[in-house]
Amino acid sequence: METSFGINTFLSQIGIFIALPILAAIAWNLWVTYINTLYLSSIEWIILEIKPPKEVFKSPETMELVFNSIYGGGAGNWYEKYWKV
Repeated sequence: METSFGINTFLSQIGIFIALPILAAIAWNLWVTYINTLYLSSIEWIILEIKPPKEVFKSPETMELVFNSIYGGGAGNWYEKYWKV
C-alpha cells in the first residue's frame, strides 16, 4: 500500500487555513455593514439652517469651530463602534 503525497493532497489539507481567513474577512465586512445600516436607519434626520448676520466682521474660523462642535465625535471604543447594536 503506497501513499502518494502530491500537490492536490497538500492543497486539500491546507485549504481550510486558506479559506478561513477569507471567510472571516467577508463576515467582518458584512457585520460592519449591518451595524452601520442599523445605526443610520435609527437616526431621526433633521436639516439645520444657519443664517449669519449680513454684516459679519469676524473670520470664518468662528463658524468652523461651531461646525466642529455640532459634528461631535464618534463611538468611544471598538465595542460600541462594531459590536453594540
